[in-house]
Amino acid sequence: MRKRLIVMNGHRVLQAEQESEWVNERVEKANGLAPGLYDLFDARPADRIAPTDGVLLMLEDGLVYQQTQAGLVSHELAKFAETPSFGVDGTITYSAEGRAAFQIRNTAPSPAPRKKRR
Repeated sequence: MRKRLIVMNGHRVLQAEQESEWVNERVEKANGLAPGLYDLFDARPADRIAPTDGVLLMLEDGLVYQQTQAGLVSHELAKFAETPSFGVDGTITYSAEGRAAFQIRNTAPSPAPRKKRR
């Protein structure tokens, strides 16, 4: 079954194709995901040799979907020791044993503390 994710108006909508029509399966908060249309059925399996950088879009049907610069990548959820959160930017790497690990990328420096006015 083909599935896609639509992110708009602060929500993400998971849709599945049924009899040549897209049907909403669930609607949730977007959690900071960039608006857009993500065809989950086009995701390619992850390369377990090279790390993948990008935003985690969705956890669905035992897969973790990640938006990378090269497109959508899918990872097997069972390979993770801890379930990663969607909407987070980071890197997924695999150990020699085939276990997946997600490292959050710190994209912005922490703001400097503000001085109190008297």
